Amino acid sequence: MKTLLKLMDVKTLVAGIFPVVLGSVYSYYRFKEINVWHMLVIAIGIILLQSCANMINDLFDHKRGADDAGKAEEKALVTGEVTRKQVKSIVVIFLVIDVCIAVYYMLIAHWAIIIVGIIGTLIMYYYSAGDRPISHTPFGEFVAGSTMGFGIMTTVIYIQSGIIDLETVIVALPTSIYIGTILLTNNICDHHEDRKAGRVTLPIHIGVHWAELLWLVSCHSLLTFTAVFVFVGYWPLQTVLIALLIFPYRPIYEFKKVPKISENKNELMALIGGIGIRYHLAIVIGILVSIWF
Repeated sequence: MKTLLKLMDVKTLVAGIFPVVLGSVYSYYRFKEINVWHMLVIAIGIILLQSCANMINDLFDHKRGADDAGKAEEKALVTGEVTRKQVKSIVVIFLVIDVCIAVYYMLIAHWAIIIVGIIGTLIMYYYSAGDRPISHTPFGEFVAGSTMGFGIMTTVIYIQSGIIDLETVIVALPTSIYIGTILLTNNICDHHEDRKAGRVTLPIHIGVHWAELLWLVSCHSLLTFTAVFVFVGYWPLQTVLIALLIFPYRPIYEFKKVPKISENKNELMALIGGIGIRYHLAIVIGILVSIWF
């Protein structure tokens, strides 16, 4: 189980839960439609698909020789705990379960759900696969944010309510930006190793200084978008009030002080994870308070 959790890279999986929970709560707020069963099943499907993405990334990095003994704490293939064949088998099992979930929602919601699933799976695969994977380009943050933010949240809202419109797309923007920022954090920490491996990630393309500035702007934009959404009537007033109260200002300040090297990646990833948890928790609580009171 410990090895499986390492392969799944559980510390990254919480990002996939945010759009599922927020999309479901938003559906209840705007359309008075929510199904807890759907929320749980979709969350499981997202966790499995994201785990596949992490394992496929490890497979290709291990094949290319990009992972070494220095990553033994987070890479099970490096330590020999598992073989490539075993990892591939786990990926296949997870994908089969995800296909079953997609077919289920295709039957009860709309046939287009299976198309969304296929597109998401292809993006997941080519994010790490091929001679020029998406993760080795400056577009990784945009692709990850768009897929896991806009893609997941709008799909969740549609499954819950049967409705998709411009507003349901726009409200996914903060979550999309946040998910892209998670990847930006990882790439900032790994910029030395990525440069040596010939990757041209966003921090390498625009420079680490500008990448750090983008990180700060992205985190602060979460509050900005919250205020704008309240002003235009997308979210209730309670969301911005609670967000202002519990928004993690200190972690953002601490980010500026921590050296951006691979040895500090766990600390910085925990920091960005905490920011996401507190921000999305504030929005969910704000919406629920507005509904119940």
